[in-house]
Amino acid sequence: MTIQSTKQTTAIRKWIIPLELVSMRKLCFLKHCNSKSLIGSCNMSLSPKLQTTRKKFVIKRKAQIWVETVIYVLIGLALIGLVLGFVVPRINEAKDRLVVEQTIDSLNAVDEKINSALTAPGNVRRIDFTMKKGELYIKPEEDRIVFVFEGLGEAYSEPDSVIEFAKVEEVTRKMQKGYSIELTLNYAEEFDLRYENSGSEKKLTQSATPYKFSIINRGVDPEIGLVIIDIEEISGR
Repeated sequence: MTIQSTKQTTAIRKWIIPLELVSMRKLCFLKHCNSKSLIGSCNMSLSPKLQTTRKKFVIKRKAQIWVETVIYVLIGLALIGLVLGFVVPRINEAKDRLVVEQTIDSLNAVDEKINSALTAPGNVRRIDFTMKKGELYIKPEEDRIVFVFEGLGEAYSEPDSVIEFAKVEEVTRKMQKGYSIELTLNYAEEFDLRYENSGSEKKLTQSATPYKFSIINRGVDPEIGLVIIDIEEISGR
């Protein structure tokens, strides 16, 4: 009886030991296949089939990580694009509005210098005029000074309505794309406006440096009975 039990025990151990070995190999593969320090030992103990399986698993895992990384990058770029698409136009609109407000202040400053020059013949007043956007027209035939700024993203005021800011008249107009704005100093029947002592219209474009002007009272024109206000550019002098 004892001899038979011993034989049965020996037979069972022959089956259990290989199973334990396989389990240990699987544990080594699953637990340490990503550890560089133990790769060698895993390869030593794993069968060729399990080594191939481990390699496929590592390659598949790395590919999955790269795919996830690319997806996250694309999502991030898409979100950045959406934010910029909303924020950048708002920033440009704010910049355009600031240009308009600064130009209104500058034109009112020109008006103050003109009024100061009107007090006596021979008076000369100088002024700097900053114009980083838009165009300035000095129109002696109409006795007007007009600033035009096109391409605004939004209306500055109700289109086609005249709004006064002190002496400056502001009109917003709808264009095919965006809006334009006109800021006008109108001196019709107040005095005779000239540019460099002539009746020719002068167009000034945007400039990185301020324009410099002299505003001169040349006395009364006897033919029309109005004071002559002559504007001269002295930027290069």
